[in-house]
Amino acid sequence: MQRRDPAPLPHPSGLCREPERASITGVKTSQWYALQRAGKAPLPMKVGLRTVAWRRADLYEWVEALKSVLMAVAILFIGWLGSLLTGAA
Repeated sequence: MQRRDPAPLPHPSGLCREPERASITGVKTSQWYALQRAGKAPLPMKVGLRTVAWRRADLYEWVEALKSVLMAVAILFIGWLGSLLTGAA
């Protein structure tokens, strides 16, 4: 089974609301707010009395940073696994 990336979205400029934020990041709302509280995700900006929006550029930067971290972890894991299989210390 092949993993699907989120659908391509508009150019990363301007603001977006929650449905588009979820589509860009691939993270459900409740998990996203937990990441925000932990300081691990971009915060929205207030654009009305009861309305918030995120800068698309911030979201795309966050996604790219996460990809970089995941790639680094995968490389370390593969190296560790290789040393385990070859019997190296």
